Amino acid sequence: MKAIVILLVAILAIGGEAMKVISSYKDAGTAELTCDKADHGCLDSCKLSFSPSNMEDTNKTKYQEKFDQCTQSATGDDCDRNHDVKNCFLNGELDVYLDEDEKSIKYQVQLHEYVNI
Repeated sequence: MKAIVILLVAILAIGGEAMKVISSYKDAGTAELTCDKADHGCLDSCKLSFSPSNMEDTNKTKYQEKFDQCTQSATGDDCDRNHDVKNCFLNGELDVYLDEDEKSIKYQVQLHEYVNI
């Protein structure tokens, strides 16, 4: 009986810590890489935007710098460069959503932040 009580206390303690982690995690908006489509699967041009546009400066700065670095390191003709920019920018990102139509393709990187409880 004593072992059951100790086990229940341990489960509740672990569950409480898990709830702190879950409740301290929130969405912080999206960084959106939008590329116009050209013929034969080429990306004609890519631009970066943020939603909401008034998101925290640290997130904007981080992703703007990443986009700038990807743009500077990309090589080749426009088609190859824009594919390089896209691949570089999305590299390492876990929460990426795709929104595509006949004229453009948008990669939405969901940003998260942890807040102190």
